[in-house]
Amino acid sequence: MPNKDRKIQICFFALFFLSLSSSFAEDPIRGTWWGSVTQPGHGAYDVTMTLDSASGGTIEYPSLSCGGTLSGGGSGGVYQYSETITYGLVTPDQEGCITGGSLRVVHQGEAVFWEWRGSYDSQEYYASGKLYRDGGQVQPGPGCEECGNALMNDIEAGLRASRNFRNYVQEARQNYGNCTQSVSDGCQNTCGRQLYDNLPGCDSFPDPGHKSCVETALRGARLSCP
Repeated sequence: MPNKDRKIQICFFALFFLSLSSSFAEDPIRGTWWGSVTQPGHGAYDVTMTLDSASGGTIEYPSLSCGGTLSGGGSGGVYQYSETITYGLVTPDQEGCITGGSLRVVHQGEAVFWEWRGSYDSQEYYASGKLYRDGGQVQPGPGCEECGNALMNDIEAGLRASRNFRNYVQEARQNYGNCTQSVSDGCQNTCGRQLYDNLPGCDSFPDPGHKSCVETALRGARLSCP
């Protein structure tokens, strides 16, 4: 009996440590990710995101001289984080970063698709881009689905709170064009391209008809997505 009990104990601890080590190995989001993201109305800026675990880590915006912490989690390759800016915070008297934003991160091998949403002074903001694992192999640029989702999310954010909506739409279209430059067919026959092509038709409408037209175009593009 003592030998049998000892074997059971050894097997238990072996399985415990194997399970523990597997949980770390199965956490692909851990590490440092860097890249450039685009925010309509504010252009592109660099991001460095370091996740100590799936539950959070730190984030830095070097060109904006601000950064902070992330907390949250996820599964199945999709993670959601709340962002708390700890330095370089925007105030009424100086430029900086908005605290309290939310992040959606989609793991894609040696890269992640990164989306951020935040609000300040009753206006909503949106940014997106692709980050790459620090020290990893640089992956190809974003594809049609990523570019299309970024355009639709850009327009949706602008519909909710943009103060200069016409210019916002033009810049969102320009960002989409830049995003799809590396795609040979320009993402023809996709919902993102459909929205991109339909938006100029709204320019002839005076306000608020222009905004209603864009909202209809966005709704149509959303319905066209699988």
